[in-house]
Amino acid sequence: MTFPRLLLSLAFIFSFSLLPAKERKPPNILKIVIDDLGSGDLSSEGHPWLKTPHLDRLRKDSLRMTDFMVSPTCAPTRAALLTGAHEFVSGVTHTIHGMEQMNQQSVTLPQILKTAGYSTGMFGKWHLGFENGYEPWKRGFDETVIAENDGKGQAHSKAVDPLLIFNGTKKQIKGTRDYVFAKEAMSFMEKDRDQPFFCYYATYDPHRAHWAEPRFVEQTEKQMQEADQKGLLKSKNKSRSLFFAEVLQTDWIIGELLDFLDKAKLSDNTLVYFVTDNGATDGVDFYNKGMRGHKSTSWVGGTRALSYWRLPGILKPRDLGESIAHIDVLPTLAEVAGAALDDKAKKQVTGRSAWKLMTGASNEWPLRYLHAHVARWKPGQRNKHKYEGSMVRYGDYDLVRTKTSVKRKFYTDHPEFHRSSTPNGEWALYHRKKDLRQEHNLAKQNPELVNKLSKEFERWWKDSEQYLIHE
Repeated sequence: MTFPRLLLSLAFIFSFSLLPAKERKPPNILKIVIDDLGSGDLSSEGHPWLKTPHLDRLRKDSLRMTDFMVSPTCAPTRAALLTGAHEFVSGVTHTIHGMEQMNQQSVTLPQILKTAGYSTGMFGKWHLGFENGYEPWKRGFDETVIAENDGKGQAHSKAVDPLLIFNGTKKQIKGTRDYVFAKEAMSFMEKDRDQPFFCYYATYDPHRAHWAEPRFVEQTEKQMQEADQKGLLKSKNKSRSLFFAEVLQTDWIIGELLDFLDKAKLSDNTLVYFVTDNGATDGVDFYNKGMRGHKSTSWVGGTRALSYWRLPGILKPRDLGESIAHIDVLPTLAEVAGAALDDKAKKQVTGRSAWKLMTGASNEWPLRYLHAHVARWKPGQRNKHKYEGSMVRYGDYDLVRTKTSVKRKFYTDHPEFHRSSTPNGEWALYHRKKDLRQEHNLAKQNPELVNKLSKEFERWWKDSEQYLIHE
């Protein structure tokens, strides 16, 4: 970067971060949430043979949060991203119908952004309730397009020529589902370009059941054959190839969205936020960045997600290693937009804005507790699951407890490693950054820290009961 350009960039950051909200010119926001993509499922994240050029381009141009924490499963993460609070606060504990419904009293991100003059649109997988007032068009979005039955299995299996719901009206649409959603998102952004927009695009892929266009299936088979010939195919379970075909299809769709922003001359003033909703799934045995665990576990591999932020001239492409979480997204985007939180939102939001940390205006990021819980219980079974997939994070340490090992080979052929219980089913302490495989239990060497964090878990567990409206 030349010296004059550097000065201009610093001046822009200073004015954007510190001017009163009413004097800012807020950027557009495109939030992209990918379902079941793992942290290691991109070539730019170290995958030894999969080629994902479009997401690699986004990663290269973005600020990358390398220790970004989400919930172990889908709907809970989506609730936290939209409310700025742990998913339990909005009553979301599971992905099954009924338990995924986000409390109608929750203040949502689009509602907050609308107070700052944003138009709001949602296109794709909602999975926070699709009837009786839980629908996205009743939660702050001006325009929405979702699939019929949304988060149910029927919606996942209908990957081509889907029946979609446009603000409550059903329409049969031809085409590949996630690309149809992308085209609707592009239409929304083009139409509302004269005012700041918040466009929320969420894919169903690469979640099971897997289906991809034949060209992506062929590309995947070719890449896997080449990897096998080079000795790079760590897993021989080629039945998972359709998962990678969906990854390639998703990569292409994201490329189409990025190209649209460029052609529409929207890239320079659009914050692109890209995030995945839980840990790795069918790609875990091929490459998981050395992490233990996958989706629906409380090991680090179940709660670490990709988190990219691109805003040219404002955010310098770099790695940011602080422990940031899904609950921080709402307050961060609210600050970007110059949107103030009212008293109700302030009471709800437990995350904090990372914007000054991201722009370099501040390097402060104090220690705090973060909580994760697999929470896949059915109504009335909460206490039986108290120590099944529990985690408290403090700084670089994770206190983990899972009483029961799972032997089923779902997502992985090595459940004895990725789905094991903690030693003796008790609390185990791990230094997350030094021990991604979480094989070295430090509990005996740090009894005071274990006591401190386990007490924090008990406090949090008891406090969260008041919010669980579906129990």
